Amino acid sequence: GLHNYRYFVFLIYCSTVFLIECIYVVDRIVRNVSLSTYGPDAGTIEWCLTLVQTPNLVGFLMYCIVLVVAVLLLSIYHTVIVLQNLTTNEHVRNYYRENPFDFGPPRNCLQIYWYPERVLAEGEDRVEADYGPHPSISDDESDRG
Repeated sequence: GLHNYRYFVFLIYCSTVFLIECIYVVDRIVRNVSLSTYGPDAGTIEWCLTLVQTPNLVGFLMYCIVLVVAVLLLSIYHTVIVLQNLTTNEHVRNYYRENPFDFGPPRNCLQIYWYPERVLAEGEDRVEADYGPHPSISDDESDRG
């Protein structure tokens, strides 16, 4: 809902940072092992040889890379729709011709992250009406009688 969206976005941002840090830690572990095994002149080839010798780290590294790609794309997508002040549904269905809730990126971020309860359109109200006849409750009752 409206009030937990900022926590969801915070979660995916933190997940992205966490997965990037996991990849960094795997790199540091493999680099330290390769330096202790091959000496101070260990380079990229020795790093790859060390990585191949530790299948658990290979699996964990591949897992983190796949997840960081997915979560990073999700983070980028939600950043874009926050900057436009749209919900996912509004963005996917291309709901507005001109978004009445878009106040520019800084105000959109402020509204979504700090004041989600203050979501009001600015400008003049535009009412799009359908003037076709609509059935009413009294029409349904008269049809039965």
